[in-house]
Amino acid sequence: MLPGLKLRAPLKPLLNLARGRPVLGIFEVTLRCNSRCGYCDLPLNQGRYELT
Repeated sequence: MLPGLKLRAPLKPLLNLARGRPVLGIFEVTLRCNSRCGYCDLPLNQGRYELT
């Protein structure tokens, strides 16, 4: 790999924002999220003890 590419890779998302290009965002949803909020209709929406 060329040395210039290694330095440029972390800056690429910032350059895309500055140029107005689309940005990809990845959101991971787990059953440990704030499942009591009512945002999603998970079967575990009832409150539960978190330390089990």
